[in-house]
This record gives sequence, C-alpha cells and structure tokens, in this order.
Amino acid sequence: MCIRDRYMGKYIIYLYHGYMYSNSYERNLKEVNTNIPSIVEKVSGQLVSQFFENKRKEQFEELWQSIYEVYKKEVTINHMKILPVSQKQLQEYCQNNQKNESEYFRIECSLLFRNACCAQNCPFYLQTRNDFAQHIQDFNLQAPSY
Repeated sequence: MCIRDRYMGKYIIYLYHGYMYSNSYERNLKEVNTNIPSIVEKVSGQLVSQFFENKRKEQFEELWQSIYEVYKKEVTINHMKILPVSQKQLQEYCQNNQKNESEYFRIECSLLFRNACCAQNCPFYLQTRNDFAQHIQDFNLQAPSY
C-alpha cells in the first residue's frame, strides 16, 4: 500500500465533513463520520441527484428556447401590420369595450399611441399599458418617438 492510498481515506473523511458543515463552529461540534463506505454512498447519491437536477435544468432550458422561438415568431407576425387609429375608430373601440378615450396618449403625427399597441392581431390591441415600452422591447421592436 502506498502512502497516497493510506491517507486518501482520511482526506475523504475530512473533505466530506467540511462539505457537510461549512460553518466552522458547527463543524467543530459535530462528530466526524469515519465510515468511508457510508460517505461514498452519500456522496454518490448526491452526485447522482445533482446530475439529474442539472439534466432537468438543461431540458427545461431547451424546452424554454423552443417555446420562446415559437412565441417570438408569433409576436413578430402579430406585429407586422400596425395601422394608425383614427379618432372615430378609437371612439368606437372605447364604446364597445367600456374604455375612456382620455386613457390613451396619442402621437399626433403618426396616429399611434404611446401606451397602447396598434397591431390589430396583437392580443393587447388598444389595451392601455403603463409598461407599453416593455411590451415591444422584448422582441427588439421600438415604438416610434414621434
């Protein structure tokens, strides 16, 4: 038996003890587990558990990316046709949806709104939003500033 093998068990014991009790006060109070097979079993179980947790995160990330790509494509398609809204159209919309016209902040030269989406296919069409800039910013779109 070489020197390395003779001391490897002690290293494993103390490394595991340090891992289990990162607080030095607690580490000094707790009894050191010297049962190497028990330590190996626990560490193996933790490694397997961590492996599956990492796999789950990877799979979630892959799923999220595929869903996000579909969502981004859908949002882009929904925002391809943005038309100005006339005063008459706004009045009709407000009457049909129990909205107040004063809630809308119109950009006069473009007849678009600073706080509502004018894309007719958007699920948020003409819904006033305080975070309207965020509504389109997520997709690298920009609201006109004029």
